[in-house]
Amino acid sequence: MAVDSQFFVLAVIILVAFTTEAATGFGSTVIAVTLGLHLFPIQSLLPLLVPLNQILTAYIVYRHHQHIAYGLLLRGILPVMAIGLVAGLALFHLVSNEALRVLFGLFVVAVAARELLALLSASAPEARPLLPAAARNAGVLAAGVAHGLFASGGPLLVYVLGRSNLDKRTFRSTLAVVWLTLNMVLTAVYFSTGRINADTLSALGLLLPAVMLSIVLGEWVHPRLDEQRFRLAVFGLLVFAGLTALL
Repeated sequence: MAVDSQFFVLAVIILVAFTTEAATGFGSTVIAVTLGLHLFPIQSLLPLLVPLNQILTAYIVYRHHQHIAYGLLLRGILPVMAIGLVAGLALFHLVSNEALRVLFGLFVVAVAARELLALLSASAPEARPLLPAAARNAGVLAAGVAHGLFASGGPLLVYVLGRSNLDKRTFRSTLAVVWLTLNMVLTAVYFSTGRINADTLSALGLLLPAVMLSIVLGEWVHPRLDEQRFRLAVFGLLVFAGLTALL
């Protein structure tokens, strides 16, 4: 990956996307991939974004571990998402780059539009009823498949956890454990298949300052966050970006 104007734009995209996740607990990969698809193919983006995301999530887990909902993680999220992750990884190697781009665009638009409608409805997000166990497990499984395909299971898992009545600190810290765990698996797969190589490691080093700055900005934003307005902006951006990925 050449260090040129496109690479600089990617660094800015990563700064914005990772600041979003540092503040809210989700969004880094789905935003970065959706916007980055206009610069690089998804097969080139994921081996960069997944290891960088581990740096961010490792910091959140270490710094805010007291807010992690361990019971929900171990019983309701990680086992089910792991099954979906394996399925998504298997599908990834069977689908062309163009098909991945279209699938990703459709996925982002569908999930983001659904969440926008929920946010704009009369009921506040925290007032929405809990999901039935079967629906929750189906959503978590689908999030695992999406994470295996696009390293972007966030929107689906955010929808499920958004119906679990977690406060924003628990929400962010719990999500960070999920992404850290699953992305360790993805990174190992990328190394074993040669998708992370010397050129990738060089690019990762150049992009690291953007991630470090995003942590500082996200930590500053998080306690000042108006979650309703911020999520409206994020999901609105995702709808627009997902539509552009289909063009």
